[in-house]
Amino acid sequence: DGVAVLRVPAAGGADPVVLAKGAPFVAPRGLAISSDGQQIYVAEPEARGDDGMSGRVFALPAVGGTPMPVAGTAGTAPRGLEIAHEASGDVLYLAGNVAGSSEPVVLKLVLASGAAPEVLAKGAPLIEPTGLAITQDGPVLVADRAAAGAGKGSVFRIRAGGKAEQIAGPVRTGTPVVGAALTLEESALLVSALAPDRDSAQVLLVEMGTLKQGIVNKVIEANTGSGGVHRAHNRNVFAWADSTLPGPGRKGGGVYLLTP
Repeated sequence: DGVAVLRVPAAGGADPVVLAKGAPFVAPRGLAISSDGQQIYVAEPEARGDDGMSGRVFALPAVGGTPMPVAGTAGTAPRGLEIAHEASGDVLYLAGNVAGSSEPVVLKLVLASGAAPEVLAKGAPLIEPTGLAITQDGPVLVADRAAAGAGKGSVFRIRAGGKAEQIAGPVRTGTPVVGAALTLEESALLVSALAPDRDSAQVLLVEMGTLKQGIVNKVIEANTGSGGVHRAHNRNVFAWADSTLPGPGRKGGGVYLLTP
């Protein structure tokens, strides 16, 4: 029991392996994996450090071990993460708050540089940015679970200069985690969501060329919540997570494998 980071085979068929359990984790939200598969980055919005600031990102060896705080992330209350491999090496993108405040922000941190994170966008129209997807030509796609108001979210495209352009919404969101992931060829964005009129899980598909929308809900529509969605680094294979499993007496959540 308790808070933990677990590993399960993508093909299933095996029990979860505990990589880390308990402190420093309090309420971990987002996960991202380094491009070489050796490190797992964990968004922990509530963990308090010796500096008195709440929230930071932790790096955890993929084989398990001691989570270590990532420099430059203290006090950012991170909710969502993504890793992109760029010319400078692995770059961590973070959706959370400006350090020590409640102002929403999307940050970019070159992990090997030791430099302070770069602010990509902050403040309105962002309210609670969570899901992140990174395009190869620069724009960052952000799923914000509360930006549309009345319990609904929006999806934004952030270009150079910090301007956030809404490309989808309002979207009915579920748990505090709202995932976003691009297909490998960047033709479509997947966003975890709920049906507009009932608590039924679905994945919203946004065609990036036309911004036309569709949904995927086969099997997962029996779930009443909707959580994160991630893509493998170099394959069109996606993992979708939920905090509620269908059926009487079933507790906790599950992870589903999605393929186009």
